[in-house]
This record gives sequence, C-alpha cells and structure tokens, in this order.
Amino acid sequence: MDIVKFITLPSTFGRHQKLQWFYLSMCNILTSLHLVASVFISASVDFRCAIPGLDNDTYAIQDGEHEDLIKQYILVDPKANSYNSCYLIQPGGGNSSNAVRCNSYVYDRSQFAETTTTQFNLVCGNNVLSTTANIIYMAGLFVGSLAFGSVSDFFGRKWTVYVGLVIQGAIALGVMFSPNYIVFTVLRFVLGAVTIGGLIAQFTLMVEICPPDKRTMAAVCQTMVWCTGVMLLSGLAFALRHWRYLQLCIACLSAPFVLLYWWLLEESPSWLLAKGRYDDAVKILNRVKKVNGLDVDIDSLSYGQDEKVEDDETETSCGTTCLSLTRAKTLLWNIIINSFAWFVASMGYYGLALNVGNLVGDLYINNFIGGLVEVPAYILLLGTVRLGRKYFYIALMSIGGVALVVSAFLIVYVTDKGLNWVIITVSMVGKFAVSAGFELVYFWSVEMYPTSQRNSLMGVNSAMARVGSMISPAIADIPKFVTNVAFAKGIAPLIFGVLMIATSITALLLPETVKFPIPETIEEANKFTYNSK
Repeated sequence: MDIVKFITLPSTFGRHQKLQWFYLSMCNILTSLHLVASVFISASVDFRCAIPGLDNDTYAIQDGEHEDLIKQYILVDPKANSYNSCYLIQPGGGNSSNAVRCNSYVYDRSQFAETTTTQFNLVCGNNVLSTTANIIYMAGLFVGSLAFGSVSDFFGRKWTVYVGLVIQGAIALGVMFSPNYIVFTVLRFVLGAVTIGGLIAQFTLMVEICPPDKRTMAAVCQTMVWCTGVMLLSGLAFALRHWRYLQLCIACLSAPFVLLYWWLLEESPSWLLAKGRYDDAVKILNRVKKVNGLDVDIDSLSYGQDEKVEDDETETSCGTTCLSLTRAKTLLWNIIINSFAWFVASMGYYGLALNVGNLVGDLYINNFIGGLVEVPAYILLLGTVRLGRKYFYIALMSIGGVALVVSAFLIVYVTDKGLNWVIITVSMVGKFAVSAGFELVYFWSVEMYPTSQRNSLMGVNSAMARVGSMISPAIADIPKFVTNVAFAKGIAPLIFGVLMIATSITALLLPETVKFPIPETIEEANKFTYNSK
C-alpha cells in the first residue's frame, strides 16, 4: 500500500488523531480571545468635557451643585438629548457661540473601569485613532498571513504553531504594559501577525492529519471551540472591566500551551513526506499505529512519489514555485477566486463583529450572543458532507447577502422601535451566513491545494482576507465620520451584502472537493475544475 493513501484511510483515524485535534482546537480559544478582544479593550463609552478647576469631576451627577456646574459649562445637544461632548462653554457665555473645544474629559465608568479609548483619550479630534488602531491590527494579520505561510511550509506545521504561541504570549504581555497609544498600536500589529500565522498552521495541520470523510466534522468541532473563546471573552471582560487586566489574563492563558505543546504536538506526516523526510514520517505513523491499535507494518509501506517530491523540492529550493503555478492555469484561477471569497468573508465577518458595540443593549450580552449564534451556523456545515462544499457555500452567501442588503434599508427607513426585532433578525441572518461561509471557504480551500505549497497558498488567501478585515473597521465606522448623509447607517451592510452576492456567483467556477483525496502535487491540484467528478 502507498503510504500517502494509508494516511488518508478512514480506518487509520483514531485516538492519536483525536488527541492531536483536541490540542490544536484548544489553541482556537487563545486565537479567538486575541482576535475579538478589541471589542472590549478599545470599547467606546459616553463622555463629556471635564469641568475646569473641579478635580473630583465625574461623568455621573454627584449632587445638585454638581448638576448646576454641568449645566453652566456643558452644552446639551437638543436633538439627541445628550451632552455635546467635545465643547465647553466659556465662563459667562451660556450658549454655543461661546463654546470652545476642550482637551480634558470625564468618562462614563458604569460599564468599564478603563479602555484604551479612555486611557489614551481617543475621542473628539482623536476618534479616528481608535479606528486606525483596529486597521493597523488587521494589517498585522495581513503581514502574518503572508510571512507565516512560507515559514510553515519551510520549517513545518508543528514548529510554526509552537513558536507562534511563544511569541504570541510574550507580545500579549507587552501590550498590557503599553505606556501610550503608539506602543500599544505597534505591539498589537505584531500580535496580529503571529496570531493569524499560528491559526493558519493549526488549521492546515488539523486537515492534513484527517482522512477526507472526517475533515468537515473535525473543522466544525474545532470552530465550536472558537465560539467558546468568544463567549468566554464576554465573561472575562465582565469580571475584570479594565483593559489591562483583561489583556494580562489573555496573555497568561498562553502559559500552559508554551509549557506543554512542544511535547504534545506531532508534525504532519503529509508535510514530512512532501519534504522527502520519509523516515521522520514513518516514526510518527508508528506512534499512530501504537496508539490506535492498528495491525499494519508501517515500514513496509511504499512511497511511489519520490520523484515528484524531489521535483517539488527542487522547485521550492530554486524559487520557481510561482512559475510552476502560472503554468497550472486551473489551479491559478482557483487561487484567485478563493482569494476574493476570503476577502469578502473576512470583511463581512469582522465588520459585523466590530459593530456589536453599536447594537442596542448590553455589550457583554451582545458579544456572548454573537458567539452563540455562530454555533448553529457551524453545525449547519455538517451538511456539506452529503451536499458538497460548492453549492452549500453559494446558498449561504446568496441568502446572507440578500439579508444584509434588506437590513441596510430597514435600518435607515424603519423608524418604529416596535420593529427593531425585525431589523435585528434580518441582520443576524447575514451574520449567521457570513460566519458559516467564512469557515466553509477555509477548509474548502485547503482541499484544493497541493501539500508542498498548501500553507503558502493558504497564506495568500488569508492575506486577501486580511485586506478585507483591514477595510472593515473603516466601513463599520462610516456613520461616525459621515454625519450629514441620511443613508450613512445603511452603507456598511449594503457593501457587505452586495459583495457576498458577488462571491456566490464567482464560486460557480470552483470545483467540488468533498470526499476527494487532498492533492499532493501541483499536477494533481490542477486537475480540480468546476466540473470535476
């Protein structure tokens, strides 16, 4: 029997692979905590100008005398029935014509003791810096997607996962001690890079150790752990209330992974074989045999692709992989279409996630529900085992896109508060669809790419996703900066919805991969076309 075929046999999947899946899935808790933490770490709160000369001024009214001082110095916006937060009435003024912009503020501490917004005064003229920080963090994801894809293909999946965890923990701790906005933003950029790099390697390793009929279940269950992390974040943020304490808690959660994972994780046998390290692959497969109780002589298995492996290694070592890909026209088109799908899915997912702070209700509960609603979305993906990846993805993105386009008009033109539940429900259909679509395109792409270049190509796709996520904060914050356009609040869901519909159309050109063996070489991957059977 060929050793490559042996790895993909359903009968080889047992306790060993399940343990490896569990270890990799636990990493997803850390990843989700880091990627969603900005919802609480950089949360915006109500504020107003500080009253001059009043050292014990607070946002909350203390007594009647304090209330009189607020009326004397602080403008009230009659339309919104709230403070005009950025301007202070000059003594003896009494109206807006005598107001001046202030540079000292007091914040509503009822929800948070401190966030980066309150600590670094990212309000009024500096409010764009909060959006910029999120964009720079997403830029870190972009750089990490490109850099770590090649690192994982060169050094291995296990090495990339472990080193990423070590650096992630160290940088997360450094973020907690950030003395100012610039240091905070730079460290978050680096944190984003190593977090996404580790995530790509984790997912690729998980797929490579699973036979075709187990990949969907493994991927869906792994994503359930992601949802657990999102919901856990709400509990941690609620208990701690201070961004530095929350960041410290997340950093400390890296400790058990750093201490144990070098000895717990195994390298991908598929990657070892693709690199010509046959003996190392056999050692791991012998451990698989022992733990799973398999009755097979691993050493007797043949490997009939030695020449192809040597060719692939020569291509990589000579730097001609890109040239090989350009000759594989079908594979190249699949990469381009997948990249667009990743771009749209990431933009929609993170754009809607960052928007949770703008929803009516409690932020902690909203974020918890946001994580909870993803659970049925991912469970739905189990249907792709029977129905296939392709048309399931097309249906998800079409329905979700239409829902978001409809919600854009509902948000702007439905003013009856009694119909808020309709707006929320339609919007959540969009969130449900983009969450499932993002996860589906993730392991769908893995199944299209050859082993020798898989992580590098996944890195390209992920980089395009990070371009989408970099744009998403700016799109989500459009109402903050465009205040004189009536349709401003509907622009973001309209953009997300139209792009989701567009990617559902381009996906018609992609191949179906369910129950097909993972391609080992560029030649095999190039045989995957939209009408492959």
